[in-house]
Amino acid sequence: MNCLTNRLDGMVALTLQYTQIYDQLNLVITAYSSVLAERKISSCKGFAALASNENINNTSKKFMKKIILGLALCLSLVLTGFSQKSAVFISDGVAIRGYDPVAYFTDNKAVKGDDHFSYEWKNAIWHFANAENLAAFTGNPQKYAPQYGGYCAYGTADGHKAPTSPDAWTIIDNKLYFNYNKNVQSMWKKDTEGNIQKAEKNWPLIKDKE
Repeated sequence: MNCLTNRLDGMVALTLQYTQIYDQLNLVITAYSSVLAERKISSCKGFAALASNENINNTSKKFMKKIILGLALCLSLVLTGFSQKSAVFISDGVAIRGYDPVAYFTDNKAVKGDDHFSYEWKNAIWHFANAENLAAFTGNPQKYAPQYGGYCAYGTADGHKAPTSPDAWTIIDNKLYFNYNKNVQSMWKKDTEGNIQKAEKNWPLIKDKE
């Protein structure tokens, strides 16, 4: 499983490298078009104008990045056979890979839970690092439980469930969010407000679906 996970992480990282290559090619095209424009090569004026149009370039880059990253995520889900109808992300029989949701707020880091401190909530078993965190969660689960059941916030914004890494976490407005990995998290953070708005609309539609 670790080997497969590493392979999938590598795939996502590779797709991000593709987007960087696309950016570099875009710069080359833009620079070349400027040279053509300076030399007044009439046959290439249309191409130069298109390549130097900042609005078109920005739109194209965003579109290409979204397609590439989306395809990578979809491919990773197919390879892992990932399919969960549960409203909570469950791995190895426990929620959020057995990590303590409360610790993200109290310790500001990912802390592995202990099965001696467990609690069933929303048809999932949650683990905690100590009795204090267990008590805090049982007293107010909604305060500490991750958004979208612990599924990837970026994937939810795109309308599908995706697994998450306990190290790819963020707290915004006292709410805990997870992402597939840190590379995907960096993409999600480019527009957290917009992505959260999309995810809030999508989550009620997908939370009980595979």
